[in-house]
Amino acid sequence: FLRWACLYWLLKIWAHKKQFGTRIALFCEDYPSLADRQISRVKTEFPEWFGNYHEQSHEFRLHKQFGSGVLCFRNLDDSSKYMSSEFAMIAVDELPRNSFQTFSMLRTRLRWPGIREPKFLGAGNPGGEAWVKQYFVDRAFPPNEQEKGDFCYVRALPNNLYAPAL
Repeated sequence: FLRWACLYWLLKIWAHKKQFGTRIALFCEDYPSLADRQISRVKTEFPEWFGNYHEQSHEFRLHKQFGSGVLCFRNLDDSSKYMSSEFAMIAVDELPRNSFQTFSMLRTRLRWPGIREPKFLGAGNPGGEAWVKQYFVDRAFPPNEQEKGDFCYVRALPNNLYAPAL
């Protein structure tokens, strides 16, 4: 879901804003996990007529006719290396594997010229860091949380998906 949501958001920005070169990031705790869960799938699922995957930079770049948007694949082994980065959207695969400090820092990277409401998506399995359940399921926020109304939890269940018989 995350990789397709990122692609959709890039295309939506292009369709509505006509902004070239918008950057979105899909994060994972490390590159091996990112490669296994996301990059390997992008290489086979994303049509070549949309754009190309660039190995050295770990980026999928849309062709010019789709706005030249960039889906950046990044790891979170040291989140401080993104302190000066800016993204129109951030998605995190297995959000519960990351600390609250990492989450907080990533939220400060959500900014892009012309994008009024940048998006943050997180996906994960039960367990992991307690703050994820606190924020997204229990909706128990610290008093200084400014975006309480923006948090949404969507429970994914196997019966919510359509899976044709093999």
